[in-house]
Amino acid sequence: MKKLNLLLAIIFIVTSGYSQSDWHEQNSGVNNYLFDVHFINQSEGWISGNTGLILHTTDGGISWENLEAPANNTYYSIFFADEYNGWATGFGGKIINTYDGGETWNMQNPGSSQFLYDIFFLDENTGWAVGGDGGNYPSFISQREILHTNDGGQTWTHQLNESHKSPLKSVHFSSFDNGYAVGETGTILHTTDGGSTWTEVIYDQAYHMHDVFTTNSNTAFVIAYYLGLPHVPAIFKTTDGAESWSSQTFSEDLSLSSIYFSDEMNGWAAGGQNGSAVLLKTTDGGENWEYDYPSNGDYLTKVFFTDNQTGWAVGGSGTVLATAAFFTGFEDITQDKNISVYPNPATSFINVNLNNLSGNNMNLNIFNMNGQLVYTASDLNLAENQGVQISVEKLKKGIYQMVLTDASNSFSEKIVVN
Repeated sequence: MKKLNLLLAIIFIVTSGYSQSDWHEQNSGVNNYLFDVHFINQSEGWISGNTGLILHTTDGGISWENLEAPANNTYYSIFFADEYNGWATGFGGKIINTYDGGETWNMQNPGSSQFLYDIFFLDENTGWAVGGDGGNYPSFISQREILHTNDGGQTWTHQLNESHKSPLKSVHFSSFDNGYAVGETGTILHTTDGGSTWTEVIYDQAYHMHDVFTTNSNTAFVIAYYLGLPHVPAIFKTTDGAESWSSQTFSEDLSLSSIYFSDEMNGWAAGGQNGSAVLLKTTDGGENWEYDYPSNGDYLTKVFFTDNQTGWAVGGSGTVLATAAFFTGFEDITQDKNISVYPNPATSFINVNLNNLSGNNMNLNIFNMNGQLVYTASDLNLAENQGVQISVEKLKKGIYQMVLTDASNSFSEKIVVN
């Protein structure tokens, strides 16, 4: 076990330090405490919460569907490898999984009876889950564990299962070899062999570690909370594969619970301040942080991004925040004043008109949010202010980009299919 000296840097967050992300509240339709959020693209994502809650969206959060998951649990973590394969974890060693995007759920048998606080997969087969027990009734013996699967959770094995150790709260891998797990009483574990061996790189009981994110084989970030006085949050960082760590601490009225990076430079930390939701942002790899969303609202528990501009954060009382403007309502969908598309949102068809223009031999392509072509039509002739009708009945619910082109012009618009 390594116990490293930390380079401590005190930074002060001031209300004049704002970045430019455009956060908006979404309507989750519930009042539950929301613990985790995960998206596979800009359209489709899932949220987990207490009392067996799992929500699903195919339109970036414009609308949320309450899925029928096993109710007798609290789902602390949810992860999807693709649009079909997903997992959620809870108390009592529970792991549930789905092969159809959450329409049906199956109980897996991880061989655990502990709280499982986090789950992470690199693909549809390879994943880890972490958790433990803080020494509560009836055993009063603290426990920590790391579970691993190579077959999508059909079988789970313990990579770590230790008594008289504080529970682990978060796990993250940058590759099949390099990963971290963090937990209470200052625990940071690191592996370079996929978890066959774990090395305790920090053991400082003055901090509780809440969340970890690793951007490459050398760099990782950890959200922490100082247990002494004053109770200040901190972000630990390594740039040499856990050989050394630096620490930034923040004002004591701030509390942080989650960290996420969309690339090696751009990252966010979520939490609360004086009873309100707060998000911090960095654009220089964690060297400096500034407010990205200081506002009224419930404490935030998790933040997630699909790219540098598109992200979500969730928290108490059903709170869901999103960055992209077109996620907040249909009034923001229009992109090109030369084209009209209606109805939008649509269920069975759309009408496409050119405004005060005409076009011959035009091509119409519709792309999903992964950039895949899902519909195409050619040789369309659009007279001025007279359009064509396109069927969207075979498209899945979600957000799409429609592009209309001829030899010299190109028009585009976002459309929503319900």
